[in-house]
Amino acid sequence: MLLEHALAYAARGWMVFPIRPGGKFPATKNGFLDASRDRDVIEKWWTGQAVERRNIGIVTSRASGIWVLDCDVDAETGEFGEDTLADLCAQNGPLPRSPMQVTPGGGKHYFFAWPADGEDIPRRIRFAPGLDALGSRIEDGVEKAGYLIIAPSVR
Repeated sequence: MLLEHALAYAARGWMVFPIRPGGKFPATKNGFLDASRDRDVIEKWWTGQAVERRNIGIVTSRASGIWVLDCDVDAETGEFGEDTLADLCAQNGPLPRSPMQVTPGGGKHYFFAWPADGEDIPRRIRFAPGLDALGSRIEDGVEKAGYLIIAPSVR
């Protein structure tokens, strides 16, 4: 089942890679740097009894064509990202429609297309209470990205 989902995400153009079963740590030597959309590579990662339960990681980057707004509880202040997001939307208008997933902690990941102009969307943790931006930036000619675990992964 996870193989089919990993292949479907790759078919969307998203860079995927395996995550150790039950967790959020990469199952490959180079982590998200090994991410791929190549069917043969992905099938090798999720074929066989020992690896079929691997979770799915998605790279948030230009290469995947997506960035993610992570809405959760701020660990330092206890403030709810949903409240912060509601305030921001009241001031600036609603978010555009986007795919969304609920996180194991009850937060939400909102998925957005990478801007057509290719601007950096750097990873910004706590840019507002309970809100993180998961994107990437170019530094010395190399894309510095992040990743997240995506459904139907199990933690």
